[in-house]
Amino acid sequence: MALNEEYFGVHGFIPFDCSTLGVITHPEYFSYYENIPIKVTYKKNDALEIQPDKPFKNFLEVSYKFKSKKKVKYARKALHGFEEKILETLRSKK
Repeated sequence: MALNEEYFGVHGFIPFDCSTLGVITHPEYFSYYENIPIKVTYKKNDALEIQPDKPFKNFLEVSYKFKSKKKVKYARKALHGFEEKILETLRSKK
């Protein structure tokens, strides 16, 4: 949480990895772009503070304007209730 505040200016928890897993375990908690074209670009690293030895990196970009034949179902937003579901899962003692 301290790193989120330091690097992103946000007080609290940003569940990047939880969202990736959540799309698989709780897909109903997300809204999606359907059949959206993708492309991978190689650009200047936007996270140099945490990856100082990597000046460039790959980025996955999506847009209905792209002419790519490669298309995906792209989760674009976590819906209300997802954060509570993740916290509930983290609290469970199995």
